[in-house]
Amino acid sequence: MGHGQSQPEPEPQEAPKPRKMQRGLKATVFPNPQFDVEAACEELNKSMKGWGTDEDTLVQVLVRHSNQQRQEIKEKYMAMYGEDLVDQIKGEVDGHFQDFLVGLLTPTLTYEAQCLQDAMKGAGTNEDVLIEVLVGKSNEEIAQLKEEYQKLTEDNLDEKVESELSGIFQNIIRALLAGARDEGWGDRDEAEADAQVKKQYITPTIDSDKTRDRLVNKTPNEAICLISVVVLSSQELVEAGISNWGTDESKFNAILCSKSFPHLSMVFRRYAELSGEDITETIESEFSGNAKDALLAIIKEARDTPEFFAERLHNAMDGAGTTDYAVIRILITRSEVDLGSIKDRYQELYEEPLVDKIKGETRGDYETACILVLGEQPE
Repeated sequence: MGHGQSQPEPEPQEAPKPRKMQRGLKATVFPNPQFDVEAACEELNKSMKGWGTDEDTLVQVLVRHSNQQRQEIKEKYMAMYGEDLVDQIKGEVDGHFQDFLVGLLTPTLTYEAQCLQDAMKGAGTNEDVLIEVLVGKSNEEIAQLKEEYQKLTEDNLDEKVESELSGIFQNIIRALLAGARDEGWGDRDEAEADAQVKKQYITPTIDSDKTRDRLVNKTPNEAICLISVVVLSSQELVEAGISNWGTDESKFNAILCSKSFPHLSMVFRRYAELSGEDITETIESEFSGNAKDALLAIIKEARDTPEFFAERLHNAMDGAGTTDYAVIRILITRSEVDLGSIKDRYQELYEEPLVDKIKGETRGDYETACILVLGEQPE
């Protein structure tokens, strides 16, 4: 999504588009350019007709269409055969394979709202799911998600979080749900300034080529304003943490939950220069439990979204047993966003192809579904 005020707004989409649809990120599932809704319905119906089920055809048809196209397929299927496609699939397959196919057929926004509902259902709360679903959302996506959650559950998401969580972690999640993160690049000022300020301030301060290039396109005084805010945020974090007796958690919460991700990327660089340690080291030492996990997730999201999800996939499959719910959730929600980039980052981090890891952790039709969504072909 665009961050500069001079950039045009994207064309309206039929379905909400994730915030991180940036140049350079690679998806693995795409809209089918030869989309034929009736032909897709016929294939699906044939795969479930009579004795037995053609599971390969079932998943192949779903994966070679985007989520929006799958919604059209569901609607057309009912019109052609008088049966609900999801209900029919539930009657034909089971287990994790069923979970995967139903997830593919669920609108992304509804699916994420269901994830939040499941995370807070019954005794206890799955805090990891709340963190994963919420930390990377734009303000518009937060508003849409809260509305969808209300439709799905007839509960207010803010009130539900308040009743389920407590302490610093509750404050962080409620701040994220406020949907008030700055999505710009800093205060604008029309006063003229010497163009050399760009070279003096931007080059030594910004370590991201993309961020530096965007700043260089601003007026010199806009750049000064932005750098000044970055330095101020960095100093406030230092004063709230390592240079203070005790930790001012509210200051960390205010900055990490309200500043734009490009802004935070610059703050982290400046923070290291001022404090002598990486921001993650401070969070590790000053916070604990779910609050620590949430703040670290925000930092990782700001720095490298594919790495954030690569680590989550690794953790879901590391050690004894696999958290299949997490694997399915990430593969489905990131497939049209950046799953290809996540695959690349996984290989860099763990020196093993993600597809090989998944083959070792999954079986049968469920394995096939995972492999296909990764953009690979089963053997």
